[in-house]
Amino acid sequence: MTIAGVFATLSLMMAPAADQPTVRIQQGVLIGRADADVAAFKNIPYAAPPTAERRWRPPGAAPTWQGQRDAGAYGPLCI
Repeated sequence: MTIAGVFATLSLMMAPAADQPTVRIQQGVLIGRADADVAAFKNIPYAAPPTAERRWRPPGAAPTWQGQRDAGAYGPLCI
């Protein structure tokens, strides 16, 4: 590892933890990410997946969850 790599690794290890804003919605608790003055919550389910018997029907209620859901990154792409 180069000297630059060592310093980069140390700076990441010593960086303070990012703010993790938390919000409670009807389905449960979400943990987002904060960057500067913006709090972002991603990958929040808004309806039940339209699979099997729900295919071609109106959307069903969004699923609930226990505990906290990580909403800091985008979910899988819809295909």
